Amino acid sequence: MVGKEESQLSQLILFNLFVIGLNPWKCNRTAIFLRMFLLVDITSLLISTLVDLDWNITEDVSRVLLIPGMFVGTCKCLFLIFKQKKMKMLLQGTELLWNVNMFGAEVEDKMRKHQKFAYKYMGFYVYAGFASVFFNLARDLWDGYELIIPCYTLCDITTTSCYDIYMIWQIIFCLIHAIPLTMGFDGFFLHMITECYVGIEMIKVGFEKMLKDPERFDTEMNEIIIQHNLVLQFVKETNELFVYILLLQFACSLISQMFCLFMLTLDGFPPDIDKLSTYGTPYLVFILQLLLYCSAGNLIMVQTLSLGDAAYGVQWYKKHYIKLRKPLATIILRSQRAETMSIGNIAPLTLETYLNITLIFCGIPLTMGFDGIFLHMITECYIGIEMMKVGFEKMFKDPKLLDLDIKDT
Repeated sequence: MVGKEESQLSQLILFNLFVIGLNPWKCNRTAIFLRMFLLVDITSLLISTLVDLDWNITEDVSRVLLIPGMFVGTCKCLFLIFKQKKMKMLLQGTELLWNVNMFGAEVEDKMRKHQKFAYKYMGFYVYAGFASVFFNLARDLWDGYELIIPCYTLCDITTTSCYDIYMIWQIIFCLIHAIPLTMGFDGFFLHMITECYVGIEMIKVGFEKMLKDPERFDTEMNEIIIQHNLVLQFVKETNELFVYILLLQFACSLISQMFCLFMLTLDGFPPDIDKLSTYGTPYLVFILQLLLYCSAGNLIMVQTLSLGDAAYGVQWYKKHYIKLRKPLATIILRSQRAETMSIGNIAPLTLETYLNITLIFCGIPLTMGFDGIFLHMITECYIGIEMMKVGFEKMFKDPKLLDLDIKDT
């Protein structure tokens, strides 16, 4: 990239995309080979997991948790492969946005803080993912001859050599495919949102700086209008790129969350340490992932609305600012309608949507699980007492069994 200095987040996601051959800036034979290797690896693991499932065994229900994650991972892989041109166009679009050092060192430091916050948020998300993998890996190694991802094997897994081969394959899959793929996709989304956020912040600063040079009102106002249109177009293009893959991500993530809650409360509530380490950490990662998307989309919605307030804050009512009134009114009117990201054109990508979805798909099953266990215990007590009453009635019909029945009762 030329012209704008890359942020830490940009460098992180481009490196992860480079590892799996999906860096939009570097398309060569090596990248094509890495893409095909990634696609074959994740697809073969998904198929082998499906083949190994035995729906008649209760323990195998826990493996269903892996299927949505691997399915959406395969879809993300295909998405990143077939959307390379669009991703490159978006990265090129960031070059048209104002540079953060345009208004001096003080403004640049402020904008860099926004970018660093996004980088730290992504880092926290990655560490949570590492923790989830670590807990599951530690548990599997402790149990012995248990793979990280249960799948169909071509040899006897109880033999040391077969187990070592499959374990090495899955560790390599997690390190060079699963983690870079997740960081690359989610990081790219967060990077685009950050660029939108910083772009709108720069426009707000432009309003403030414009008042310090009355002679350049017309020129600076035209630049602000052009930049405003560029940012809104950038938000719209970002939404068009992610709109349907976000719907798939939300659907698979919610299914995984419900399975996590089901397995956590399968043997009663509260769950034991083993179940917490196995299903609790993935559940938190899924929650954090949806929060990442929704909080990012909510920021864009708030930012586009706040731009109208910033434009209204310009001293348009003063006599020598008459020429500014019409373009400012245009920006204010445009800002009355928030530019939002969308989940499959079904729901806006906001924190309100996140809370509603979490309540419906996770809060209700958890409440039903807890209250259901309580109601089940009460029902068992009630039936037990009813059976005692029946016992009293039956006892007197056979005097020979009177002593035996009274002891049982």
